[in-house]
Amino acid sequence: MSAAAAAQQEQDIQRKLSYSAALPVSKPGDKTSRVTEAVSSFHFSQVFRPETTQRDLFEQTTYAIIEEALEGKNGLVFAYGVTNSGKTYTILGTPEQPGILPETFVTLFKKADNFRITASYVEIYNEKVYDLLATGQRRVFLQLLEKDGRVYVKDLEERPIKSYEEAKLMLETGQKNRQVGETKCNSDSSRSHCVFSLHLYHQDDPTTLFSKISIVDLAGCERGAKTGASGLRLQEASKINGSLMNLNRCLETLRFNQLHPKSERPVPFRSSKLTRVCTYIVLLPNIWRFVLIRQLYQSIFVLSFVCQDRHPN
Repeated sequence: MSAAAAAQQEQDIQRKLSYSAALPVSKPGDKTSRVTEAVSSFHFSQVFRPETTQRDLFEQTTYAIIEEALEGKNGLVFAYGVTNSGKTYTILGTPEQPGILPETFVTLFKKADNFRITASYVEIYNEKVYDLLATGQRRVFLQLLEKDGRVYVKDLEERPIKSYEEAKLMLETGQKNRQVGETKCNSDSSRSHCVFSLHLYHQDDPTTLFSKISIVDLAGCERGAKTGASGLRLQEASKINGSLMNLNRCLETLRFNQLHPKSERPVPFRSSKLTRVCTYIVLLPNIWRFVLIRQLYQSIFVLSFVCQDRHPN
């Protein structure tokens, strides 16, 4: 948990029921107190307390994904939640408390002696796709194309990385290019979805992709009135919420198809840039979600979004 989040911990509204359930509760007099426990119970494979360390979170979630990537399986980690809940802190961390992505760099370079590793960093802002590693002064949005049934970003740079230091520098370069803006909830709020991907190529076949790990930092879902959004910020919020809703519909459809294999519905991946970029990701076996809870009103939507996709396979 970030320092800002810890400072407001007394306002947090999560009560841990077990390792597999979390229940948001409201304070006496809160207008949301009408929500009942029957409506507000959600079940997950794991619930992490605020005192969980960055290292513990990494070891209990992402470490296994790295191990499987070295065996040829693709993997995904993404953070989802309301604005200022701690998503970017969970993914990036600080120099003293590194997040999931820096810890992934450390672990991968300790274990991937037989692999060539490259990286790419994509931003989706206002329904346009950008390369965060591009060197030009002018931001140029990129096209999404399809080949052999898979979506890819045309002209996206894929840089080789040979060490933790190179990977960290690349990440810092991309972060400087990311779109941020001030809202009432966060003075440095991420206004875009970002996907940092690590591509592994085995030395026995250096031109064929062996596996891929994608770390996704989603922009926070929010309400304009709550964040004080207007003008450009309101437009950004609308695009963010719309893309998250479309992702939600895709996950709902995937879940329905899993439960009703004889009555499968088409998955609406084409409904937004985010869902198109994530087409192959959400179909992968390793999907982990981090829900960092704040206001009850918004958190219930966040929890229901994530809970429905507990088992995406």
